[in-house]
Amino acid sequence: MKSFFDSSFIKLIKKSNLVIDTNILAACSTDPEFFKTFKFIFKENIILIDPIVKFEFLKGTQTDSLFNKKSEFLKFNEFYDMTDHFDIYRKVYENAINIARIYSHHGKTDIKTGDVFIISRLMLYPNYFFITLDKSDFTSLLFDRASVVSIEHNSPNNKSDSIILEHICVLKFNDDKYNLCKAKLCKK
Repeated sequence: MKSFFDSSFIKLIKKSNLVIDTNILAACSTDPEFFKTFKFIFKENIILIDPIVKFEFLKGTQTDSLFNKKSEFLKFNEFYDMTDHFDIYRKVYENAINIARIYSHHGKTDIKTGDVFIISRLMLYPNYFFITLDKSDFTSLLFDRASVVSIEHNSPNNKSDSIILEHICVLKFNDDKYNLCKAKLCKK
């Protein structure tokens, strides 16, 4: 698979923690070539999975066989679960209410609950990067786009060897943007 990325940026974020979104995880688990290219590009990074992402990835499994296959994929591919305990959950929940209000205030009332919780957890880790294919819920409203990595990918509906170019956004939560949006909420 061909890939296109800024190699100097990849070197710059070497050893950084990357939180992976469900859509990247799904692409990795369904297309071995995409996964191989992804792992090569981010070989120097620690890939973390948010508990909500893990839930989203496993929830749609209709059979025990598929559930086991997805579980094994997570276990044996050097993905690390993010720490989760009551104090973190409490902070995530508190942040989620403000995130949902901010998105609603900006006309984005259809943001998925899982994405609100993912954003809320990312607020707790200002030095982590978030990687996603989702350009509609993870926008520049609260994030800075650090880079874009493009990887050719076999179409999920691969009836005819079709290849698509996936654009992975490498994002970083911007606390200043959040505080500005939150302050505007308080003035209303």
